[in-house]
Amino acid sequence: MTGSFESHVGTPGGVHIAVVYHIADYAAFCEAMDSAVEDKVHIHCAANYRVSAFYSLYAQSRGLWGDDEAQAFIEDLWAPAEYPVWLNFIRTIRGNPGKGRKLVHPPFIG
Repeated sequence: MTGSFESHVGTPGGVHIAVVYHIADYAAFCEAMDSAVEDKVHIHCAANYRVSAFYSLYAQSRGLWGDDEAQAFIEDLWAPAEYPVWLNFIRTIRGNPGKGRKLVHPPFIG
């Protein structure tokens, strides 16, 4: 286990990243994603709330998606406004994408 997720590099089919709820470590997630550029990546959590937040922030910070596309990706699954801690986390990362941030023991969602 590394940071906030389990990452199994080199497993059949590519990289497997399970984002766990009790520590949301965005910087560690980005490191795992960046190291997997040549592999297929499977990212998951219980209901894809954390995954949608992490991946949209990642795609936005890497210039793959714009603001609207990143926000729509999240809002297709859940409403961050209903989870103020997560809404603040998303806003903080968007305001400073180069700085990793951990969110310890956020409310359990997805």
